[in-house]
Amino acid sequence: MIFSYSASTPASPSILYHDYCVYYDIIAPPVTDFDRIGQILHVSADMLDHRINEQVVNWNAPVSMTVVLRSIDQYGCTVNYLRRLKRNSRAVAQHLRAHVIFARSWSQNCTVPHTSMRSDAAECEKPEVTLEQVALYPANLARNVARMFSATKYIIITDYEHLFNEGFETTVRMVADTRLAEKPQTMLVYRIFEIDEKVTVMPRDKAELEKLYDSGNAVVFHSKYYPGKELTLFKRTVIKYDRANWEPQFVSHWRIPFHDETFPFQLRDNTVL
Repeated sequence: MIFSYSASTPASPSILYHDYCVYYDIIAPPVTDFDRIGQILHVSADMLDHRINEQVVNWNAPVSMTVVLRSIDQYGCTVNYLRRLKRNSRAVAQHLRAHVIFARSWSQNCTVPHTSMRSDAAECEKPEVTLEQVALYPANLARNVARMFSATKYIIITDYEHLFNEGFETTVRMVADTRLAEKPQTMLVYRIFEIDEKVTVMPRDKAELEKLYDSGNAVVFHSKYYPGKELTLFKRTVIKYDRANWEPQFVSHWRIPFHDETFPFQLRDNTVL
C-alpha cells in the first residue's frame, strides 16, 4: 500500500491511494471516541441524501463514511451537502467523519477544477447510472478508505440504510470488550433483516421485529433473492452460515485485514474476510 500527498489541497487534506484521489475528513467530529464501535460506510454521491442523517442518529456513535464520486463535477455539491448537514444536525456534527474519493485519471495531481470547487449546488443531481458504473463501483476500496480514517477500537461494516435496534452499540461493545480482548481476530456476527417499504416505523427491539417477521413485513436479508431454508432469530437456535451467498455481518477489532479490493461490487464483497 503506497500513499503520496497531492500537490494541491484546496479544501481538505488529500492522498493518492492506488488509482483514487482521497479527500479525507471533509467533515469530522471535534473529538475522538476511540473505545466505541465505529460504523464503516460507503455511498455514491448521487445517492447521498437525508438517509445518512437518519443512519447517524440511529447509530448514535462514530461513523466513518466514504462518498464515491461518479464524476469530478460532483465534488463541490458533495462537499456543500456534507457541510450543510453538519451545521444542521447535532448527531452528524458529533459522530460523522466523511471522505470523498474519485478516479485519479480524472484529475492532474488530484486537484479539483475551480468550477466544481465553487459550485453552489446544495446537493448533487441524480443522473441515470449505467450498468458499467454499477459494475465498476469500488465498494471494497471505499470501505478500506473509511477504515483508514476511522478512529475507533472496534468497527462494524455496514451499508446505506442499515439501521439498528436501540442499544445495539452499547450492548455489543460490552461483549466486544471481553471477547475481542481475549481473541482480537474474532468477529461478532449478527443477522440482519429487510423491512417492507410500507412499514413507516422501524422496529426498536427484537420483540417488535418478531411481530413484523410473523406478519411477513420483515424477512431475513437476501431470503427473497436467495431462497432456501428459513432461519429465525427468535427461537434462540444457532444460525449457521452454510451457504456461500449469505454475507456475514459482523463487529470486529479495527486491526482485521482490509477488504480485497479486487472483488467486484455486489458479489460477496464482504465475505472475502
